[in-house]
Amino acid sequence: MPSNIEIQKEGRLKGGPLHVMYRYIKAFERYTKRNIIVYYSGFLFVDANTGIQEEDMNGFMSAVHKMDKEKGLDLFLHTPGGLVSATEGIGNYLKERYEAFMEGICRN
Repeated sequence: MPSNIEIQKEGRLKGGPLHVMYRYIKAFERYTKRNIIVYYSGFLFVDANTGIQEEDMNGFMSAVHKMDKEKGLDLFLHTPGGLVSATEGIGNYLKERYEAFMEGICRN
């Protein structure tokens, strides 16, 4: 994975840094063959509400709702902070969702 400076340089030549990051994320997804969620908060502006909040749980639940649990999940978080309880709740939810599937496979 390139550094932020390398992404910025490549972005100036190839459609901007977000376009470059999207390409790397898609390449990672093809490599791992797993579902992927990339969560950015406070990407452009940082204030008291840009970190992970309790309300973000709804977004994560919506994002994984139709994902194939058999594929597993990779999660990337890029955030200037937020509520520890919200991050922990999201992590526990995702772990339960994917572990429950894996336990079902292991029991069969």
